Amino acid sequence: MQSQKAEHQAPLPLWNPSPEVMEADREHEQQTDALRARIAELEQMIEGYETLLSELPELFERKFQQRL
Repeated sequence: MQSQKAEHQAPLPLWNPSPEVMEADREHEQQTDALRARIAELEQMIEGYETLLSELPELFERKFQQRL
């Protein structure tokens, strides 16, 4: 068995991260949340555009009938 030196220090446990790591994680979570909110907003816009596109043939047909 090997003897340990007096200046030996165990590494920090993984469940107790440094404050810098915790701050970086918080910033990453905030960026992720902002991106998810932006994705949800864009998905709603796309749904609106798809609804308008689905109504286009009917709109053109009505305009055509009005001109006749």
